[in-house]
Amino acid sequence: MEDDDGRSEPEDRGRAAGSGPLLRTDGAALAGFSPLLAAYLLGILDGRPWLVAGYMVLVSLVGLVAFLASREGREIDIEALDRTRSVR
Repeated sequence: MEDDDGRSEPEDRGRAAGSGPLLRTDGAALAGFSPLLAAYLLGILDGRPWLVAGYMVLVSLVGLVAFLASREGREIDIEALDRTRSVR
C-alpha cells in the first residue's frame, strides 16, 4: 500500500483489533477512581500532597514495569500464529 508521496506503508492486518474496548474499560475502572483516592490521600496528611505524589510514582512504576516486561510484536508473523492456533 502506498500513501500520497509514494512511500510504502505496511498493511494493517488487524493486530490490535478488539483491544480498544479493553483499554477504555481499564481506564474507566481504574483511573476513574484516582481523583477520589487523591482526595482521600490529601485528607490523611491535612492537604500535603506527599501521598498523592507517592501514588503517582507508584502507578508510573507499575506502568514502566509492564512496558519493560512486554515483548516486541513487530516481528511476529500473525498469519503463522493463526495457522498454529487453528490446528489445535
